[in-house]
Amino acid sequence: MLGAASWAFRLADRLVPFFVFDVALLTGLPATGEMVSFKDDGTTTKIGEMVRKRVGEELRRRKVGGRSRDNRVYKSSVAAMVYLLERDAGEEQLELWLKLYAWFVLSGLLFPRAVYKAAWELQRYANDVRRIGRYAWAEAVWRYMVQSLDDMQRRLANPVSHVQFNGFCLLLQVGL
Repeated sequence: MLGAASWAFRLADRLVPFFVFDVALLTGLPATGEMVSFKDDGTTTKIGEMVRKRVGEELRRRKVGGRSRDNRVYKSSVAAMVYLLERDAGEEQLELWLKLYAWFVLSGLLFPRAVYKAAWELQRYANDVRRIGRYAWAEAVWRYMVQSLDDMQRRLANPVSHVQFNGFCLLLQVGL
């Protein structure tokens, strides 16, 4: 660890620093602005209700043994988002589509959870797409990755059956 806004990887005998501004440079996300909070305040938005409803519908179909009309099985909230994005792609649903798409990018790309789980605490940011650019997303992505890497490092110190990295891991491949 180098400091509050930097982190370092050890590659063989070399220490490679990784900064918030590396994330900003590699992604084009803003590094300054309002802080992103990962605390779940229990807020449920229209898009959150839609995703939960779709996941529930699919779970009920599978329990009954029936097949969905489009022959796809939606096992996760991110897959439910994809379905809703495809379904609500019309111009009359543009604002709803933008909110779903923003949440899909946050959950599926920038802040992925264990196997396609939605970042429920971030739905409030996607719900206000007009303000979404006011946040320091590069800092949030960096912070989330560093926390995940620290967690992985702690887990690897003990014998474990599996370790999962949560975060935008593509940045590590491009940045190093």
